[in-house]
Amino acid sequence: MASITGISGRIGTVALGIQTAKGTAAAAPTVKAFYNAAPSVKPYQNDARFSMTDSNRDAGDPYVSQIGVAGDVPVYCHAEMMALLWHLTLGANADTGAGDPFTHTATPANDLPYFTMWRMVGNTIFEKYTDCKINQLTIDGGAGAPLTATFNVMGITSTFLASDVTTVDPITTSPYLYMDGAGALKVDTVAYPIHALNLVVNNNLTAFQADTYGIDNVDPGGRDITGSYSVRFGGATTLPLDYRSYFYGSDAGTAQATTFANHALDFLFTRQVGPPARSMEIQIPKARWADVPVQPDPGGAVIEVQCAFEAMRQGFTTHIEGPIMTAITIDGTATA
Repeated sequence: MASITGISGRIGTVALGIQTAKGTAAAAPTVKAFYNAAPSVKPYQNDARFSMTDSNRDAGDPYVSQIGVAGDVPVYCHAEMMALLWHLTLGANADTGAGDPFTHTATPANDLPYFTMWRMVGNTIFEKYTDCKINQLTIDGGAGAPLTATFNVMGITSTFLASDVTTVDPITTSPYLYMDGAGALKVDTVAYPIHALNLVVNNNLTAFQADTYGIDNVDPGGRDITGSYSVRFGGATTLPLDYRSYFYGSDAGTAQATTFANHALDFLFTRQVGPPARSMEIQIPKARWADVPVQPDPGGAVIEVQCAFEAMRQGFTTHIEGPIMTAITIDGTATA
């Protein structure tokens, strides 16, 4: 009987490089990282079956109907990784700075850049995925723990490689980003301590298939930005959640409101020590609270509320609409 030597699941990397155009793979990645959890990204092969009468009851033969790349990639929020991920997720980016630290300001665009991704598993599987876009980016964090990011990928082409051809080292020396300090959340410019955060940017990508088995294009649909933050409940009219304003229109309201309570949100995440500076700031100029669930606890625990929110369009000023969200990352690389 043949034997199989096991391979540790701890061996794996992911690397990303932005493309200049669709169909032109990036020559090399700009960032490479280890996973913080099990990823699901891989090539896929969708199948269908021939539907016809036959001489027996057995199912018809299958055939391949579509091939491509899809799945989730979970990583820690290193500043260098996040600068690129925000560029790929929102669509536009501006780089500033003459030396370390550099600042990268990502803002929403109507289309998203394509990128190339390299995947290694167990030093035995080496793949290159070309013409990828980010479908969804999720940021999660809690007090005392590093932030994590999970990005969902939709891509067109997968190529199996003989070895790891990437020439950049995985991120190991860049510090992790934390919810570091009581000023992690600002509501209308006032800083508050928060216990946990979840943020989701969904580009609602769709794959267009034409003429062949592969995908011809990956197109963004409507953009949704939602999230929640956990804070202690301090009273019916106390920010950063303001229960009465959400349900009754104002701090003095008594009738249930038919309007939204809107606030500006600003989240700041840093490394624990510096210099050089490393940070990530997420600015949402106009957000509506989607839920403020305040309930008692028979066990006597201090009331903590997970306040849900949704980013809203700012509207137009001098014929220009302000960005629904801005992500500012400070790191040690000149471009994102």
